[in-house]
Amino acid sequence: RTITYTPYYINTGSDFDGINYNITNGIFDGYEFIFDNTADYTNFAMVTGTSNKFVGNGATLVGFTDNLFTITGSSGIVITGFNMNINNSTKAAIYGSGVEDVEITNNVISGGKDGINIFTNIENN
Repeated sequence: RTITYTPYYINTGSDFDGINYNITNGIFDGYEFIFDNTADYTNFAMVTGTSNKFVGNGATLVGFTDNLFTITGSSGIVITGFNMNINNSTKAAIYGSGVEDVEITNNVISGGKDGINIFTNIENN
């Protein structure tokens, strides 16, 4: 299945709470979120919608109180090209359950309890 994404550029001044709210509520389904490669994004936590692509370009995500990406109940998700510092001993960089069609590539993950913690059948990884 081919997904056509609408590009959306993220910079350090982005309102993550507003973007996260809109993605969680399906307003941003089908978007490619393209991050600024020169930026560090602190206190980052994102709950994905469906058919979303997150392109890090080498950007650094630093967590605080939650998983960096929560992909529960999602499909058509791509997460690629990030440096991820979970920064929380009980959380994961990428956490999910009930997901399908997920591609996670070219990420560097440090800190935290789990790098990737997904409860589902994984095929063709």
